[in-house]
Amino acid sequence: LLAEENLIVVIAYSISNTEKEGFIPIRQVTDEALKKGYKVIGLSASSPEITKGVTDEYKLNFDFYFCDETTLKTIIRSFPGIIELQKGTIKQKLHWKDASELKLKKL
Repeated sequence: LLAEENLIVVIAYSISNTEKEGFIPIRQVTDEALKKGYKVIGLSASSPEITKGVTDEYKLNFDFYFCDETTLKTIIRSFPGIIELQKGTIKQKLHWKDASELKLKKL
């Protein structure tokens, strides 16, 4: 994933404690990112059953990968949060309330 040219990562380190209403604007920006050619993934320390539940409930268009909670908190404190990576370099980091400010380029 660190070699990806354009990657959007949604981070929700603990889905049980996350602000779930944040997945509504996140779904909107990840839909747009996919249309523009970005790869989109989620990272969470929550179990596959919990991540599948939120993916189904909010009709999210990406899969979650498991990662250590402390590592995810180090990356971004908001939950859920969004980061844009370009070959492993963070280009943008946003709280879900600022999701509409994510600047996506046409690829």
